Amino acid sequence: MTRKIGNPRLMTIRETAAEAGVCTRTVRRWIANGLLPVRHLGGSRRLVRIEENVWRAFLREA
Repeated sequence: MTRKIGNPRLMTIRETAAEAGVCTRTVRRWIANGLLPVRHLGGSRRLVRIEENVWRAFLREA
């Protein structure tokens, strides 16, 4: 899949958890507490993705 320039990579909760070395429940807590913003896909509140650039910024600030 090719991305257009300027479109951020969207990561799953599982991918972000693996990168951080934490469980998916921890990432879900960060989201629920408003610490990690997400994008909701397809009009669903359950289907979420994290923009890679937002994730990198989150890691820098943590």
